[in-house]
Amino acid sequence: MKVTVATSIKYGNYKQLQPAVNNVTQAIHKYWNELRKSFDFPQSIEIHIRPVKGSTHGRAFQNKAKIEIDPRYDLRRIVETIAHELTHCEQYKQERLIGRKWNGVVYQRATTHKQYLNLPWEIEARKRAKDFVDRVMPL
Repeated sequence: MKVTVATSIKYGNYKQLQPAVNNVTQAIHKYWNELRKSFDFPQSIEIHIRPVKGSTHGRAFQNKAKIEIDPRYDLRRIVETIAHELTHCEQYKQERLIGRKWNGVVYQRATTHKQYLNLPWEIEARKRAKDFVDRVMPL
């Protein structure tokens, strides 16, 4: 695992973001063993910490062992986002998700947020992330 932090001025004042970045790195280290047991993702995964545009809290890259995590959220949301994105990495690794093909069925590009939320790979990622957080961070 490799953890990197964006340093471009494009993403704002990093002095203000540093406490949030620290939250992400601490969460990764604290929950890493549980994440490895719970998700089948490449050992060489890169976790890149940076503000992510739009309404998303992170993203996974299909052709790279890489995820991006937005540090501007509370610890629970950060851990949930890491688990969500690692679910996508698992889907890619197991070739259940290739482009917009899910288990051999091609899905059209979502044009609304509701359609996006109803994509089967997103449903799985949200459920597994919630289950993971509920297990490792009970309220």
